[in-house]
Amino acid sequence: MQFTLLKNLCFAILLTSGQSNVVNDALSEQVLKRFDGQWDAIWIAVSELVVRLDALEKRLEENKSEECAPSERQDTDEVTSHYRIDDKLKEEFMILKKAFVAEKENLREFVELLEQKVEAKMKDVGIETVTELKHKVNLLANEKTDKELSEDIQGRVRTVEKTLNSVQSIADALEKRTKLVESKANKMQDSSNEFEGRLVDIETSVSTIMETQNRKVSFTAQLRPPGDATAVLYKKNQIIKFNHVFYNDGNGFNTTSGVFTVPVSGVYQFIFFVEGWKVDEDNDCPEAIVWLVVDRVGLVIVAVAEPVNKGHHVQAGNAYINYFTKGQQVLLGTTHTCETSVIAGYRTTFSGALLY
Repeated sequence: MQFTLLKNLCFAILLTSGQSNVVNDALSEQVLKRFDGQWDAIWIAVSELVVRLDALEKRLEENKSEECAPSERQDTDEVTSHYRIDDKLKEEFMILKKAFVAEKENLREFVELLEQKVEAKMKDVGIETVTELKHKVNLLANEKTDKELSEDIQGRVRTVEKTLNSVQSIADALEKRTKLVESKANKMQDSSNEFEGRLVDIETSVSTIMETQNRKVSFTAQLRPPGDATAVLYKKNQIIKFNHVFYNDGNGFNTTSGVFTVPVSGVYQFIFFVEGWKVDEDNDCPEAIVWLVVDRVGLVIVAVAEPVNKGHHVQAGNAYINYFTKGQQVLLGTTHTCETSVIAGYRTTFSGALLY
């Protein structure tokens, strides 16, 4: 009776654990497995011992009923054999009795351990008495129908579906955020490309400005005679050294040599004026003739100032536009027409500028 109650207790605990989360499923399975295995082993052992004890008791009773004092007709061997059988039965009985006691002790220990575990499980699920346990077992056995089990499974399926939907929602949200981040990254890349383009434009503008600054080339020089003199006597094929510079952007004109060295390739315009002065009537070649010389080659770009009378001043000029490369040299000089020429100062000038 006690073993049947314990089995009902375990069954109730297992049914209750299937309905609530108070009892751990894994622990319940371990208790059930341990109970079934150990119970079966103990029950089989005890059953065999009972059968053997019953057989011995019958044999002993039969032996006692037939026991009598040995007659004179019985020989000594028969008596001795009878007592030897009786002793063997007693010895076998004692062995079985010890085995039964040992199995009984094992069963008691197993029952005590199982009772402790059942009581603990009962407290966990809120069951105080055995009567309440039996009522709970009957209630659970009646209520736990196939329909409810199906509904329970369906509920778990719905829970799993909700979890999957939540995971899908999270995945969709992550995908949206990923797309948003990629969109922002693309915008940042576009902004970066635009910034790089603007930076290139700025660098180009700066380079253009720098080149423009470097391409600002112009000068104006004037001939000033030394001391109190008002004119300078030049021989033929002589460089006119304009020793006073009003403006020299690009530092292309050299006042010492009177030569302009092209600092930047481009189209230049050169303008020059010369003033002639007839000092006396005896001058066979009173005109002042100058021309533009490029790289020591005189061009047919001349200015002829020809005074007629003594003390007469005449000014003449010319201009020239052409493409010049960096390093070319440009100057004004007298031609080979007159052996000497008197050129007045201050109104004899030489100018040039880079057009583009």
